Amino acid sequence: MELIVKYGNRKLYSTVEKKYLSLLDILERYEEGRNIQIQNHKSKENITTRTILQAVVFFSDEAICEKLLRNNNAK
Repeated sequence: MELIVKYGNRKLYSTVEKKYLSLLDILERYEEGRNIQIQNHKSKENITTRTILQAVVFFSDEAICEKLLRNNNAK
């Protein structure tokens, strides 16, 4: 599982790849079916679902949203 840490400045950091990620990077990982967990740095709360939904809303491209939903329902 790839742990991604979200810092107070809203930056997302992959502890596996040792680099900062964008919301689009998060969506791509989700779409690829990668096992990811996004964690709030300060509280250690699991914010994976919230962050993925935020990314979907941000990019709100109907084609992207439909593809993500299809992939999620197939699991």
